[in-house]
Amino acid sequence: MRNFYFLILILFLLQKNSFAQSGNMDSRFSVFGNYNYNIHLADFGNLPGIPNCCPKFEKGFGSGFSPGLGYGIYLLDYLDVNLKAGYSEISAKLTSTEPVDIMVSGISTPGEFSYILDASLSQIEIQPGFSLSITQKFKLNANVNLGYMLKKDFYQREEITKPTDVGTFMDSNGQDSKSRIRHEFQREIPDYVPIQVGIGIGLSYDLPLNSKRTFFLIPEIKGYYSFSPIVKNYKWSAHSIRAGLSFAYSTVPYIDTTIIPEENIQEILAYEQALEAIGDSYDLIYGTFEINDKEKESIDAGITAQVRAVGVTDKEENPELYLQIEEFMSTNMTPLLNYIFFDDNSAQIPKRYRLHSKEEIKNLTKPKLYQGSTLDLYYNILNIIGMRLSNYPNARITIMGCNSDIGKEKGNKALSKQRAEAIADYFKNVWNINPSRIEMKYQNLPNNFSNKTREDGIVENRRVEITSNNWEILEPVIVEDTLLKASPQSIRFYPEVFSLNEIESWKLSINQDSKEITNFLGQSSIPKVLDWNLRWFIDALSTEPINYNLEIANIKGSNYQTEQKNFPVEHLTIKKKRENRLGDKKIDHYSLILFDYNSAEFSSQNIRIADFIKNRIESNSRVLITGYTDAFGDEEYNRKLSEDRAKNLSELIGDKKAFVRGIGETEDMFDNKLPEGRFYSRTVDVEVETPIKW
Repeated sequence: MRNFYFLILILFLLQKNSFAQSGNMDSRFSVFGNYNYNIHLADFGNLPGIPNCCPKFEKGFGSGFSPGLGYGIYLLDYLDVNLKAGYSEISAKLTSTEPVDIMVSGISTPGEFSYILDASLSQIEIQPGFSLSITQKFKLNANVNLGYMLKKDFYQREEITKPTDVGTFMDSNGQDSKSRIRHEFQREIPDYVPIQVGIGIGLSYDLPLNSKRTFFLIPEIKGYYSFSPIVKNYKWSAHSIRAGLSFAYSTVPYIDTTIIPEENIQEILAYEQALEAIGDSYDLIYGTFEINDKEKESIDAGITAQVRAVGVTDKEENPELYLQIEEFMSTNMTPLLNYIFFDDNSAQIPKRYRLHSKEEIKNLTKPKLYQGSTLDLYYNILNIIGMRLSNYPNARITIMGCNSDIGKEKGNKALSKQRAEAIADYFKNVWNINPSRIEMKYQNLPNNFSNKTREDGIVENRRVEITSNNWEILEPVIVEDTLLKASPQSIRFYPEVFSLNEIESWKLSINQDSKEITNFLGQSSIPKVLDWNLRWFIDALSTEPINYNLEIANIKGSNYQTEQKNFPVEHLTIKKKRENRLGDKKIDHYSLILFDYNSAEFSSQNIRIADFIKNRIESNSRVLITGYTDAFGDEEYNRKLSEDRAKNLSELIGDKKAFVRGIGETEDMFDNKLPEGRFYSRTVDVEVETPIKW
């Protein structure tokens, strides 16, 4: 910093000495006009709050003009400082295409969606800079570019471009919109950044127009790079290459002589001694200002931070954060995974399965067994089967014991038998099921075994399989209940941290009613984005505001905590919707599991479930079919496999209006560390929304 001050002082003294001898100051006035070739670089899919299905915009191009005025002062014969002010058009059109499969008359046809985002942008610019003479006429020019946005509009649309003659979008109600264009918007860019900061570097050539060299025509080319995003927290910036002409007037006629000024060494030394006395101090402040306690804390600690939250629904962000939890009537159908998994080389039923005594089962009822999450149901699988066997006395079951056929379990059929006996004993001794109704079998690997070369596959093969001659024994659990849905679906936090030293630890706390709901924490650097999926927390939320704040500690022991922020929460109940006659809908969920390994084909059991779902869909229902996989394997392969399964179910249901998608492993449905979590993750989920009029 001291060297920088010293350089400025030397330049000042040299120009002061030069001007004192010449008696006047050479300055230049100019008017200029440039043609802009604009280059936009981007990495986003949609603007804040604006629906758009584009996977990603990456670049765009455009053109415009930038006229203005300039003023410069020569510090030396080869160096001048200047200031320019003008108007600049930095518009560009961003485009992207996406290959898709389009259903035409029930047949999957290769297609293409085109996405257009046409940004109309202009700004007033102030450009402080300098020019360095390379030769007598060639100059290297550099400047800081400070812009203030004037025009900040956009136009966007999505269009079906292939096939060219058929295909239209569906509207929000699942009806044919009879249009090949959707998500068409024209308005001001949301969350735009008004101040644009960048730099410009280029070359110019002075062409004198008279013998005194007081008038010049100056061709120039310059590249401009922007450090500022066009939209807050978005990767979207506008750069340009500008070429044009300036017409300049110089106040001092050219004199062909060279003056070498006598260096004022004593004056320079005096300034250098003064700088040494000051030292590398950052406390030299001209003028006065006030800082609050929080800013003083940040300065003292050498660390500061802030965190911003937005709502996210279907990948679209909304900066106006307001959480609504809505209650819906719902039918939920959960399939029963008829596998019991065992620990390595063990025949003891793991503790995560809910086992009871003879006395305890007397108090068990369907509502008690059927409550809770999908895995809560699964861990009651032995009691659900036991109760159903009691209710259907003619039903029989087959228990097949298996092993992983590797390590200590290699060829160990005796272990497979012991596992089958452990399950059979529970039915006989606790649920009083007649042994004649239970057939036991045992073998090494299961018939449909998982990949035995992977640890997760080995764990999945250590199991007992239960089948029955009666559908009702293993039929899915159907519960008529209420469903809570959050809008937005998740909360996205954007933490920003500045520290003079490396971050040691951080924690983002989320609280309600003075109790911590959840947190994100870690060591070293903090991620740029933290997403809080509300699905797993919605049942525990009240109507009180949700508070959040960020705590940071660096390796020097400095700590900083942001001020607590919050956002409101509202519960919209079925009762409230009835009383106010608000629009409502019934939301039903159905799931299918137990697909063969790497197969999209449906078993007879899943075909029967598909028929059940088909009969529950009404003409005005909106159907969303989503395929999932576990988190293992190639991501793109899993996405395609999940999509094929979803498409096959769509064909079985026969609803051509259904929205079908496969998202593979991109969303964790269940804990993939557990074998049952992986099996339940390999699912196709059907959501049926049917309007209700009160």
